Amino acid sequence: PLKDELVTKAYEPAREFYKVVNGQVLPKLADGKPAEEVWTLVRGPVRASYEKHREAIDKVVQMANARNQADERTAATTTRTWTGVQIGFTLVVLFVVVGISWAIARSILGPTTALIARMTDIAEGAADLTQRVEVQSSDEIGQLGRLINGAISRIHDMLARVRVHRHRCDWRRRAAQPVAE
Repeated sequence: PLKDELVTKAYEPAREFYKVVNGQVLPKLADGKPAEEVWTLVRGPVRASYEKHREAIDKVVQMANARNQADERTAATTTRTWTGVQIGFTLVVLFVVVGISWAIARSILGPTTALIARMTDIAEGAADLTQRVEVQSSDEIGQLGRLINGAISRIHDMLARVRVHRHRCDWRRRAAQPVAE
């Protein structure tokens, strides 16, 4: 509609305006015709063509302004929509990242805390060497847990051998002592 208004309704009056000006007004001015003849043309057909053209141009401007306002509203709506989508997507990604980070931290800190607690018991000397660290994975922390269990097992076996050896030594010492009467 805007193009039609501009091309058909505004163009024809402009063409008519220039046709009268170039074909009648300017030649009369060049020939030195009386001013009254020129003013009659200017007030009559030139003015009518000009007014018709001006009305068409005003209508085109109104249509263009209305279309611009509609386009601005559409752009604002689209911008709000996509901004909301981006914010929503960002929040979803943020929650996923936080959830994955929490799960990873938990999978590392849980077994690590158990290993630290077990090693603290051993370091303080109040440990039950028959207890083992529960190993639930085959990653580095699981490997460390198995190594700690192996070390605890070796310490337990060594202490058991020391006790047996000590017990034998005590028994031999008692056997070698004379019996008091």
